[in-house]
Amino acid sequence: FTSGWFGSSPADNRQIAGLAGEVKQLKETLVLTMMQQSSSVERIKAVNMVSEFEEADSRIVEALVGVLNHDSNDNVRLLALEALVRYSSVPEVREGLVASIGNQKSPLVQLRLAEIMLVLNEKRAAPEFQKMLQDASLNYSVRGKMNEVLGVLL
Repeated sequence: FTSGWFGSSPADNRQIAGLAGEVKQLKETLVLTMMQQSSSVERIKAVNMVSEFEEADSRIVEALVGVLNHDSNDNVRLLALEALVRYSSVPEVREGLVASIGNQKSPLVQLRLAEIMLVLNEKRAAPEFQKMLQDASLNYSVRGKMNEVLGVLL
């Protein structure tokens, strides 16, 4: 009686693990669907939900990189960037961050991305920053930060 009351069988543990996996898949599907919504509020909610995940699978990473590269709202792109930084130990996240540098037009996103590359000591970002510095219309503050980051990375 006592072992039945306080303990659980291996079958129960497998069932609980299976249910937890199903819940995680449902959350991921919900997040991916919300990221496609036209409302920036819904996309922000979706990106914030990603922070609840201990690990991000390749679909989530790909979706976040897509938001970072293509979303029309600077705030949504900044949140996607912050969500990606949480998983910066994953090689495909770092690759996505480096590849996104040239896609950014917002000075806020450019500055934050430069700061992140500096903290991560991501030397692969240097050529991307050098390309950006060739743009005569680059924001003055961004230009200064890029030069600072290049001084450290190179």
